[in-house]
Amino acid sequence: MALKIVKSQPTGMNVRMSAGQPSYSHVVTISGTGKLVYIAGQLARDIDGNCVGKGDMRAQMEQTFKNLDLCLKAAGATWADVVKTNTYVTDFR
Repeated sequence: MALKIVKSQPTGMNVRMSAGQPSYSHVVTISGTGKLVYIAGQLARDIDGNCVGKGDMRAQMEQTFKNLDLCLKAAGATWADVVKTNTYVTDFR
């Protein structure tokens, strides 16, 4: 069975553009006999690309998880489907 790869930009997410095309995909879904979803690294950015909660780690994490939730919903998934997450912190105080 051939694999089907779908790249998507969930509604409500900021999409950086380059030459009129998205510079990356927030969500990539691979389906065939099953379904696998990859979500790109997310930042504390709102729909306009503004940093949310500058200097406030909690606010930044909340925005990041809101973005992840939008990505999961766009892929037809929930947090119960998540197998692994990575969190990178650059200045923890």
